[in-house]
Amino acid sequence: MEVSRAQVNYCRLKLTVHFLLWKKRDMFSSPAYTQTTRHPTQKRFWRNGVKITILGGGAMKKWVVKLMAFSVAAAVLLPAEDYVSASSMAVSTGNSTIDGRPVAFKNRDHWSSPDGWQVYPYYFTADNSSFGSGDRYTARFSYMGVTAHGDSGVDPVTNTTIPWAGSNDKGLGLVQVAGHTLSSEFATDHGFAVSQDLTNGMSGGYLNHVILSRAETVDEVEQILRDTNNGGGFHGSFARNTSAMISVFDRSGNAAVFEFDGDSFTRDNIKQEYVQDANGYYTAAHTDDKDAANPADGAYSGYDWRNNFSKVNWTKSNGFPYFVDQQTTTVLTETDPYSQDEDTNVVNTVYTPDGIHDWEFSTSAVKRHTRTGIRLDDPYKKDYRYFIHKNVGSYALGSDNYLETLNKNIGELPGDQKPTGWHINRFVSTFGTVLVGTKIGDPYGGKLTTMWVNLGEPTVGIFVPLFPYTGTIPSELNDMYLAINAKRHLVYDYTNDDAVGYSGGRNVDHTINTVALVGSTSNYYAEGGIQNYTFDIENWAFDEYDKFMADLRTGTRTDAQLKTDMIAWQQNMATKMKTHYVAGTSPNVALKKAVTVDSTYSTYAAANAVDGISADESRWLSANTSGPHWLAIDLGQNYTIKSAEITTGKGANEAVSNFKLQSWNGTAWVDIPGTSVTGNTSTKVLQTFTPVTTSKVRFYSTDNGYVKVKDIRIFE
Repeated sequence: MEVSRAQVNYCRLKLTVHFLLWKKRDMFSSPAYTQTTRHPTQKRFWRNGVKITILGGGAMKKWVVKLMAFSVAAAVLLPAEDYVSASSMAVSTGNSTIDGRPVAFKNRDHWSSPDGWQVYPYYFTADNSSFGSGDRYTARFSYMGVTAHGDSGVDPVTNTTIPWAGSNDKGLGLVQVAGHTLSSEFATDHGFAVSQDLTNGMSGGYLNHVILSRAETVDEVEQILRDTNNGGGFHGSFARNTSAMISVFDRSGNAAVFEFDGDSFTRDNIKQEYVQDANGYYTAAHTDDKDAANPADGAYSGYDWRNNFSKVNWTKSNGFPYFVDQQTTTVLTETDPYSQDEDTNVVNTVYTPDGIHDWEFSTSAVKRHTRTGIRLDDPYKKDYRYFIHKNVGSYALGSDNYLETLNKNIGELPGDQKPTGWHINRFVSTFGTVLVGTKIGDPYGGKLTTMWVNLGEPTVGIFVPLFPYTGTIPSELNDMYLAINAKRHLVYDYTNDDAVGYSGGRNVDHTINTVALVGSTSNYYAEGGIQNYTFDIENWAFDEYDKFMADLRTGTRTDAQLKTDMIAWQQNMATKMKTHYVAGTSPNVALKKAVTVDSTYSTYAAANAVDGISADESRWLSANTSGPHWLAIDLGQNYTIKSAEITTGKGANEAVSNFKLQSWNGTAWVDIPGTSVTGNTSTKVLQTFTPVTTSKVRFYSTDNGYVKVKDIRIFE
């Protein structure tokens, strides 16, 4: 391929036999040019064994041409450090969460193995096995993790199933992302010695397995990293074969981020919030805490996040820096970098090639541009709902909206044919998970830790709750990835389900169809389309989970009773959630049904009370007259209902004081026993009652003046 001098910023040839690292599948997937991009700022093509990398981000393109040489001698291949991928993760604890309990989230992006999207949860049973002479703990704990079929879910040295996120039965939770600037290639490209044992070293996935099966506390995670810096006796290795970052928490609410290459690591304790400075940049330093005094158990508090770039300002003895940030970049638009020149989207303060692989697009270097959906820095207090989706008032993404979602975020809506390459949910996202931990004072010693798993591209899937302590996986989840893939076909245009690189097979289409996703190019998240029922399924699950956890946290069960009840509950949830998801229905039988009311004030229409949106912007208000006031819902057919969620008032105040639910018996309205409320001050009331079969339900209040109802949800 000829490249003119006007186009060339620099050009180099590099011989390599890292055949697996660059994935032979991508190389031969097309007789002509085949795009095998790893990151939103790069375009890679193969032709006749020549890899051409086009790097965006400067005034001129950086064209890197790497000659791929291989021969009969290369038939014995070295295992790659890790499969090429990109992901997002975050962890919050203490005063940065709603209730002081830690919560962690991860979205995994993967495109380098054809079946890597076929993800599923699995359970590892403690077997006291040892990985080598440095294994001081052995595999003493059982855990639940998320993995994938095919090569990406198996350690290449031991053939062990490996997790990319998970939690063990002692309450230790872990999420992981790759560390691109900690890799062997990055070190080599910048003149440093490779730290990894590329032949025999412990892979990042296997290290996740080791940590989950051995560590009970954050401090023990650090000890495992210390013990494996020199290989730990794993298959005769001299170092790990890792370049990654993990966020971990334990049952006391302690939390930290660890960054590591092959023979070193940093520890970044969660003890503060990171916010933008006056100029909108993230300039607060992240320090290495591994040799410093740690906070006391339960005293960790703060919030931090990572994409694929290390943040800790620490330098190895050989001069290799963990944190490198040589230029500041502002992303101006959301335009898909594959449909237009990257330079129309990116302005760099430094135009000299810095040689830093994709670094100008890292979280720490990029000034958060307006309304991109990159909301990892939002100051709102975190809980599991926030990472999945939650009503957060003025903190919401759109200035006219109230709902925030991280795992499912594709940027600002409304919009048409949204490119998702810039956002947390990308077209290469293969699963999402949110872990909920425990804190000091909780019963059962970490056994209440929960994994919410979305086994497919999160924006079209649903999060299902699991308890690692149960030791069981509902069978419905074994192939949940297929159900989610069927929905994914509705929002992307592709026919081949295999992941054939970043822009082939299932990843050929980089823009998402918002009409199919949210119902209209004029809609926000959850207002229609697939998300109309997926968000509602999850809202129901959230309420069921909160009720169940409140009961479990009383601590009145034996461990055996706890496990039995958890197994039954999670099985019921998985069954119902998958059934509704596949059918495209909601467990809320009142959703968007016909309603009649006694009166309406202004534009606060009756239909707002059953639109599935709990917000001041979407309420029914009665006239400002003497009571009673009522709202009747025609369910359209008979349902056997047993619970309800009623949200009233304005903001956190002005709740409806006195109300009850009534059912229609065919000739008259009759009170539903157990639903009468008097003197209420809570804006959200959850009710469970003896099952009633009816085709209509009426909300009936004796309050005078305005009666303000945000949402009424009725469940079977």
